[in-house]
Amino acid sequence: MNAYYLAAPDGRFYYPLPEDNEFDRRSSGTWDGELIGDPSAPRYRPIPAWLAVPEPTDSLIFRPAPRSETVGYRLKDQSAASEKYPAEIVPDLFKELDQELRYGLYDAVQVDVPVAPIIYDVSAMVEMPGEPDPRPGIGWEPSKAHVLVYGATVGHLLPGVLTGVRAEVGARIEAQFGDRHKVYTHDSSKISVHLSFDYDVPVFTTRQNTSRATGKPLRGTTKVRIKVTSMVDIHPPWTIEAPTKAEAVAKLDALCAEYVDLLNSYQPVACSHCKGNGYVAEREVQS
Repeated sequence: MNAYYLAAPDGRFYYPLPEDNEFDRRSSGTWDGELIGDPSAPRYRPIPAWLAVPEPTDSLIFRPAPRSETVGYRLKDQSAASEKYPAEIVPDLFKELDQELRYGLYDAVQVDVPVAPIIYDVSAMVEMPGEPDPRPGIGWEPSKAHVLVYGATVGHLLPGVLTGVRAEVGARIEAQFGDRHKVYTHDSSKISVHLSFDYDVPVFTTRQNTSRATGKPLRGTTKVRIKVTSMVDIHPPWTIEAPTKAEAVAKLDALCAEYVDLLNSYQPVACSHCKGNGYVAEREVQS
């Protein structure tokens, strides 16, 4: 199976970071290039990390941060230096001192020691048009047959299925309408949005005050504004199939925009005469 790097429309080239890194994935240091993604993502749920470079290269270079090395110890109270406890001491002699005393008497003297760069050979990688996954937080299951040929690293560029579509739609609707309306996503067959509207002329009722601690009635009432509610059910798909993840995400974005437009179309002001029931009460006509 070939390994691929990406030639992106922005003119840059993206190389996947090695999976068998010689360094700890959480090590501090810098890469020769711009790091895209999270190289410290856990291996049981990897998110591919990429290195963006201005032109194709034969090697990726990681430069570890200098490591700290203890070269000796210095007496905390220099005025108390003696033959037994000198002002400075080398690590081997420090270990011979009384264990209970030595750390109370001395501070470690540390210096930064450069670490050799780690170089990864990528000369055998094959160029593929594309760019890193811009929406890694949305699930994508590439075709297994294609993954066997191209590998999982470029899976977002292969045919597959976008997963978690209904949950994503519910989250977006909740984010946009949840402050004004109630959004219910617990029903696996649909997403229900309970829309709440004001009357054209405010209508109020009174509510008995109750104790927050016991729930028992208290003296007095509270004036409460009455609203009209309407329920709208939407039935987004569970998955979206597409030739690439980007195309599937575009379909998801269009679907969410369609649902938002639908819900925004339900923005009437209820008639206070008919109490929001769609009719006006008859009045006696004066002759």
